[in-house]
Amino acid sequence: RKAQRFKSRLEQEIVRIARDPDEDPHIRDVAAKVGRLPWIQEAVFLHDPGVVSHLAADKAHNIFGVDPADFPDREVRTNLPPIADRVQEPVGRERISEAMSMLIALAMRKIAGITVRDHMAGSYLLHDRVDSPDPRFHEWDGEHRETHEPIRARVLNVAAAATEGEQIRMRRTLRREDELLSGLGNEHIVAPRSMETLRGTSDEVVIYPALPDHRPLDVALPGAKLSARERVEIVRQVADALLYAHRHQVAHRGLDPTTVLLDTRLLSTRPVDAYGRIEVKVDGWSGAGTSEASGTVLGATGSATSMPGDELSGRVYLAPEAAGVHTPDRMAADLFSLGALAYYILTGGHAPATDRSSLLDRLERDRGLDMSAVTSEFDQGLRELVMDATAATVDTRNTKFGVSDSTQGLSPVIGFERRLAEAARP
Repeated sequence: RKAQRFKSRLEQEIVRIARDPDEDPHIRDVAAKVGRLPWIQEAVFLHDPGVVSHLAADKAHNIFGVDPADFPDREVRTNLPPIADRVQEPVGRERISEAMSMLIALAMRKIAGITVRDHMAGSYLLHDRVDSPDPRFHEWDGEHRETHEPIRARVLNVAAAATEGEQIRMRRTLRREDELLSGLGNEHIVAPRSMETLRGTSDEVVIYPALPDHRPLDVALPGAKLSARERVEIVRQVADALLYAHRHQVAHRGLDPTTVLLDTRLLSTRPVDAYGRIEVKVDGWSGAGTSEASGTVLGATGSATSMPGDELSGRVYLAPEAAGVHTPDRMAADLFSLGALAYYILTGGHAPATDRSSLLDRLERDRGLDMSAVTSEFDQGLRELVMDATAATVDTRNTKFGVSDSTQGLSPVIGFERRLAEAARP
């Protein structure tokens, strides 16, 4: 049915192209001669080489993966036929000419709202728009115009703002993101390279390094071959990034499996427990703020914006007190998220709860997240570490990790790192 609807959308778009006086005359002529499009064969292409299918053959109908031959430097086992099998199937009765292929490609770009010309932002070329986890922004793949170094760019999604005031707040959010993070030089933090202006507009663009080998934990962790020591190392690197940010008066405020990136190339090319096999980077700092408690999110210049409109009711990695604009102790809230994330990592991908309400019920009942409910792989020290980091109250969390007075600006993540190192010793 989806293929039928797609076929109808293509035919409608081709009619528009044929009538568009601004379109290339040759393309318009080809479009004008098109009657009904030939048969469209549906296919689902899972393009990530790290995907592993556990579907039975009869359940994986029309589902394809990458060709392992395209990745000679890594082991790829998707358990799916390569997409080339579908592309190279014998043609039917109606062959598609080169001109028709170009016309269909143009119609698909128009349906998707994709422009074919590159955008310029300072010294960077922005090529293709990609999926963004944050609806307030568009993300683009691109490269430096001279060095061709690949980059990722974040551009304000003006269409997502209902009012001019909301646009102003979103622009401040983007500027704050650059101001807060540009000075962070930790190897485990994804920090911006620069802030540019999109040529021909007043839209600002934050430039980030591209990380093509990294995948979010919610994608990379399931099915990954990781030892217990390596899972602890993932937690350690995240804690290192978080503590570094805290020491520079920056709180993340949104740590979860989608914001922690794992280098999957290293996982596939090095044996388990090999030195340097684990490399983690913490991303998703668009909601970051100064670590000082406040009713607003303060940028480095002191400008204030309201807290991003996250659906907090569905967030199971946020501290109980992080349920609105005002978070009394942001470093303690980050500690909770670190503990909840450690629970997810050490248990092999088990979320702390199914939804926000279930999380709060569990914390009220258990006073923290107890890994023994899921796994017995780790000793008492790590179990208690996660329990204490996810204590339901700020005071309990701070006390357990050696912060007697939160107004002194000390991060409880210091105590978390120390206890993690002690618990992980053989």
